[in-house]
Amino acid sequence: MFDTKFYRHPNWYQENFADIAILKLEEKLEFNEFVKPIRLANLRNEGGISVLNDCKVAGFGNITSPQKQLPWMLQEAPTNLISRGYCRRLNSFYAPHLRVTRTHICTKDSGYGACYGDGGSPLVCFDAKKMPYQVGIISWGSLDCWEGFNVYTRVARFRRWIRENMEQSEEF
Repeated sequence: MFDTKFYRHPNWYQENFADIAILKLEEKLEFNEFVKPIRLANLRNEGGISVLNDCKVAGFGNITSPQKQLPWMLQEAPTNLISRGYCRRLNSFYAPHLRVTRTHICTKDSGYGACYGDGGSPLVCFDAKKMPYQVGIISWGSLDCWEGFNVYTRVARFRRWIRENMEQSEEF
């Protein structure tokens, strides 16, 4: 496997304000039909992407509940973005000890959703030209995975931090 260096955001532990980290691989990835780079959403294009609500979540988390069976293959599912107000109302029921802020984006579906083991996985949304953008990173959600409520770190709010730390990647 790959050797990595890990750099987490300095505000990482403050009530999930910045649930984001960068992994730097020692070896370059070989891009192919299965491994591809992705654009990161920014504050200018995020609104246009979000309006289309053409999004997917992917991960290697549990595929059964409560048995906690992990898949052998990457899973993906369509998902629906919700407003921050609705997200806060749902979060007060599912995870009242955690706070939803402008650094989060949320989804709600019925019968499926991100699950245990999916933390850190991407939320990808497509623009009108079907170009994929990483909009979120799974942070937390409903305890019953099939209730489909999930909160993500909002990538657009951390683009500057990502760029600055990638430029200074020799330090970590």
